[in-house]
Amino acid sequence: KINFFSNNLKIKRKQDKFFINGDIENNNSKLNNKFLNLLRLSYQDINISNAEISSKNKFSFVVDSKLNYENFFINSEISLDKAEYEKPKILSEYFTEVKNVINLRKHKIKATFADNNLSLSGSGKIQLEKEFDEIDYSISQSGDKMNIDSNIKLSGLKLKSQKNLKTFFPKINEVLNLKDHQINIKFKDNNLSLSGSGKIQLEKEFDEIDYSISQSGDKVNFYSKFNFNKTLFEVRRINFSNYSKSKLQLDISGNYIKGDDLLIDKLLITTKDNKLGLKNLLIDKYHRIVEFDEISLNYFDNEDKKNQVLIKRKQKNNYELNGSLFNANSLISDLLKNKDDKHARIFKNNINFNLNLKDVYLDNQNIISDLKGNFYIENNKIHQADISAFFDNNEKFTFTINTNNDEKITTLFSSKINNISKSKLKIYDFKLKKLPVLTKLLTLASLQGIADLLSGEGIRFDEMEMNFKNSSNLMTIDELYAIGPAISILMSGYIEENKLVSLRGTLVPATTINKTVSSIPILGKILVGDKSGEGIFGVSFKIKGKPKDLKTTVNPIKTLTPRFITRTLEKIKKN
Repeated sequence: KINFFSNNLKIKRKQDKFFINGDIENNNSKLNNKFLNLLRLSYQDINISNAEISSKNKFSFVVDSKLNYENFFINSEISLDKAEYEKPKILSEYFTEVKNVINLRKHKIKATFADNNLSLSGSGKIQLEKEFDEIDYSISQSGDKMNIDSNIKLSGLKLKSQKNLKTFFPKINEVLNLKDHQINIKFKDNNLSLSGSGKIQLEKEFDEIDYSISQSGDKVNFYSKFNFNKTLFEVRRINFSNYSKSKLQLDISGNYIKGDDLLIDKLLITTKDNKLGLKNLLIDKYHRIVEFDEISLNYFDNEDKKNQVLIKRKQKNNYELNGSLFNANSLISDLLKNKDDKHARIFKNNINFNLNLKDVYLDNQNIISDLKGNFYIENNKIHQADISAFFDNNEKFTFTINTNNDEKITTLFSSKINNISKSKLKIYDFKLKKLPVLTKLLTLASLQGIADLLSGEGIRFDEMEMNFKNSSNLMTIDELYAIGPAISILMSGYIEENKLVSLRGTLVPATTINKTVSSIPILGKILVGDKSGEGIFGVSFKIKGKPKDLKTTVNPIKTLTPRFITRTLEKIKKN
């Protein structure tokens, strides 16, 4: 119940119309919730309850003998002592400690209603968490159109961290703290915008942030600028971070449509000595790269090596990668170690890269120059490649990949130290169709069935890894290990060009390997078997002689070498 009183009320009659004006006031009164429900009929998002107000109002209107109203005018000064506002659902998703009921206190409001237009302005205090903060606002409405402009001085607020931020901020807290923010909120022509600045705590220290977000229909535009002083930021794929906790500025802008693509039209990372940027990066709802216009990298990586690279889109899915310096050490290591295909699904479409790099580091010491060529990525795997480069002694280095009928990738990484070439060769999922020395070896080992495969469809191997070095005419094989569904081989030795071949190793049928691995806890059975004649795991062999006159010898063995067992277990564990 509200008790109104008036010290001034005037009524004039002119023909059949009555002209009424005057003043009306009420002292502090609690608004009935049934009355407040009337607000929800027009403003469904305004859920106010337990409001206590006092007001002074000047009003005038005209009414005829049939009680038709016109020219209604009211000018009010309202004191809202307190009120409760139900927290919108969207705040629950991001702000973990905002109360279910937002409290309003000591608001002073001026409102005018004339010619069916509403104008309102006010200021007071608002409690989102523990503290009361200051807020001011202005609202205007004409017909169905409403405009809102509001400013909040926010002392503190806790924000729930998003999982994908950990990719770039590895030490980020689960809850982020906002402090001393000045926030402006606008709603105009059914478009909502929010902008602000203040401090944000991602780890231990507070950093500065500016931001703006605007929504028009289903489209959301965003911009943000971070200034980090002691917060760790990294981009692992290019081995970049500010581990020294140097000052870093991050600028990002773009837009997205809910449930659809994300467009980052600009991203710029700058420190004292580094500058990294991209333009028009389009990412689909599955977090795959659709396309981008440009990526520019000019930075020192975590190995303190300079990188200067520019990637530009020339046509639809064709890109050029040019640069004067690039450190490929960490990239090579990641490719060799990475077994998780999910993390490799970064492109939506097949994509082609043309390369032109002046100098490329293969590791901390070795560098190749004038790297040129191209590679084609299909279904997020390198399908074709043709790349060439030169070592420091002008010796040419080539690298090619040809994929047919779903055969997997063959990779070669090579380096030279003191005129000695150290290389690692890896081949995955391939068939060996012809190798006379292996045919002879299998026949001597009484593995004729496997030998027959060589003259037919070939022997399949899941993986082969070979570590070797070349010096002048001598190739030294430190280790060659191949594992497959039919046989596995471990071998070492050397080959002197046109003079001598000397190799030795172990050859084991796959059925034996499976039995061996499954029986590892029972050491006695592994070594000698249960019955007489059992426990012959495979053969040891030697291949020696001139290239055209090789002598091959085999020896049945009951006990596999520890090295063979270790390498087999390593491969099985990795896969």
